[in-house]
Amino acid sequence: MRRGGAPSAGVVYPSGTAGIGHEGSGSAERAGDKAAMIRIVMRIAALLALIAITALPGPSQSNPDLETFFRQSIGLDRDQIAAIRSGQPVAMTLPPRTPASI
Repeated sequence: MRRGGAPSAGVVYPSGTAGIGHEGSGSAERAGDKAAMIRIVMRIAALLALIAITALPGPSQSNPDLETFFRQSIGLDRDQIAAIRSGQPVAMTLPPRTPASI
């Protein structure tokens, strides 16, 4: 044996007792292990990219009927409607429909 416990090139192991990683054709197995590792890393990267893409907020849908309702029925201006579309709260005092509803 060489220093560090690694077997020398001329060592013959009895059947079934070869050290871990010393069976078969060595470099071919290491190349296969490296290719398998690359495939695993690529799958993980693709999964993370898919998760990141689905987590991004999408554009909001525009509904002209809703904008008309906000302007005509509630009396909001363009800035207030834009604030609602961007997710910001808008507060205003609405007049009562009848004086008794106060």
